[in-house]
Amino acid sequence: MRLVIDPDGRKGEFAVVLADPWQKLGLGSKMVDYIIGIAEDKNLESVYGVVMRENTRMIALVESLGFQVKYRGSEAFVTLKLR
Repeated sequence: MRLVIDPDGRKGEFAVVLADPWQKLGLGSKMVDYIIGIAEDKNLESVYGVVMRENTRMIALVESLGFQVKYRGSEAFVTLKLR
């Protein structure tokens, strides 16, 4: 997992990668929650990420945590944004 803060210090891009054996154990939720906590500690205005449209489990996870999901036509990727 990672959170890269933009040069302006106002927002950060997050990424989470879990190998197949570690999926479906609740780790993704813990990682995203941890990233949100770091973003709050850093007083970021928003956190965003990009995932493949077919990654429906990650999309459902971030939606449950309050992220907005933006679909753009038939593009292969969707944008996730919190705040």
